Amino acid sequence: MKVLIHISSQQKLFFISLIDKFSRKGFEVDLLVRDKFILRFLKPYLKKRKVNNIFIEDTSSDIFDPNVKNANQIIKKAINFEYKYKQNISFVMSKDRALGRGYLVNVDKYVEIERANWKQTKKLKYFFHIFDDVEKIILKSNPKAIVSVSRSTNISIIAEKKNIKYLTMASARIGARYYWSDNSFNTNQDIISKVKKKFNSNIDSKIKFEKIKESVDAHARIKYDLSSTLKSVFLQLIRELKLTILGSRKKFSYVFMGWAKFSINRYFMYKFVTKKSTKFIEIKKKKFIYVPLHLEPEIALIGLSPEFTNSIEMITWLSKSVPADFLIVVKEQPYAYGSRSSWYYKSLMQMPNVVLAEPKINPWLLIKKCFCVATITGSTAIEAVNMNKPVLSYGVHQIVNYLPTVKYCSNYFSTKKNIDYLVNNKINKKKFQYSKNILINSIYKSSFEVVEYSQSYDDLSTVNSGEKYIKNIDNSSKTAFAILCKILNV
Repeated sequence: MKVLIHISSQQKLFFISLIDKFSRKGFEVDLLVRDKFILRFLKPYLKKRKVNNIFIEDTSSDIFDPNVKNANQIIKKAINFEYKYKQNISFVMSKDRALGRGYLVNVDKYVEIERANWKQTKKLKYFFHIFDDVEKIILKSNPKAIVSVSRSTNISIIAEKKNIKYLTMASARIGARYYWSDNSFNTNQDIISKVKKKFNSNIDSKIKFEKIKESVDAHARIKYDLSSTLKSVFLQLIRELKLTILGSRKKFSYVFMGWAKFSINRYFMYKFVTKKSTKFIEIKKKKFIYVPLHLEPEIALIGLSPEFTNSIEMITWLSKSVPADFLIVVKEQPYAYGSRSSWYYKSLMQMPNVVLAEPKINPWLLIKKCFCVATITGSTAIEAVNMNKPVLSYGVHQIVNYLPTVKYCSNYFSTKKNIDYLVNNKINKKKFQYSKNILINSIYKSSFEVVEYSQSYDDLSTVNSGEKYIKNIDNSSKTAFAILCKILNV
């Protein structure tokens, strides 16, 4: 059986460890590497490992000709694509932060990308420039399964058409645990099945809910002060000048000093929200629905809920649906400062019952004190279930939707109906415990822990240190591989 392993910037060494496991099991292994820089890092590790073919994803814009010579031919190709793959091409492009920039209505200050301003036919031509190359690679490799650290929209479309099993790592939103996603929405059918069948409602006492340590640590490192902002702008200027001088700037990509503008806006927006926000001592006295804003454009939102990503629309429905003695408390995602303008925050505050939470408030305090949580996707829904709080879910694919303490909302009317129900019907403690137990048990039974996850983001200084790391995660990769084999029926 042949497997194609897709390796990008994250978890490179973890996937090297999986190559060892696949080889011992008798699999043929091909590699699809994101770019030449990833391949350069991998080469010393691949010398002693058996890999049949190595393909490089050709995502380089430098060889793309942006001139559209026959617009009708490109439109015809797009129509054929939609017929062949049963996918609307505009929907597919909406998942791309450049080609689908117009759909990112909640992040009007996100860094500008040149491709975002192209007309339809030029965007379509670029899409096929990338898609066709990936399709050729997959057809040449002809694998029975593809394994990757994160889901590629293009690979997902091709794999589904060719009946290839496509499995990607997805955060279980509990500690450093991950599961293999077997669908386009980063969920797992085995977990969903366990939740639906009320799997093991008596929780194992050894299982403890954990915060995502990497996320907590990363948020703690964010600096919003003026000194850090100026330093960031200076470093970005140096980087931009270096890229320009060396001629290595990617064509049709992020505009010159775009990230510097983002950093400057982050400084001012953090100050603005801090000044206009409400302190926890005032919030905790009220009945409120807690709404954590999402980081955009990221897979946690675009990938998991491609049909609905409009946070401001969701908050509007909530605001119109709650009783007069309720507030909607909105908290910004720490990394999202800079991606929205003051207009966005002002629009929220102009709704009579909506307030912004002070940035420094620990989100767990808001979950513990709130009446319920409302979210499209993300870890907050799982945290709310763990803390015995009802959830209004606006993401149709969320695993928590199958729990009795979670209400799925798709519009104003379902929002109003579910809020009225929660206000007038108190959920008993047994039902909360039941939801919590089933969710955590189901996730733990179908997931694996990646030890020292944060190290995977660093290119370890030597091959020896990298090989040592691979040995350290051997047990984790064994568990991950065993779950993979079960899914693949081998």
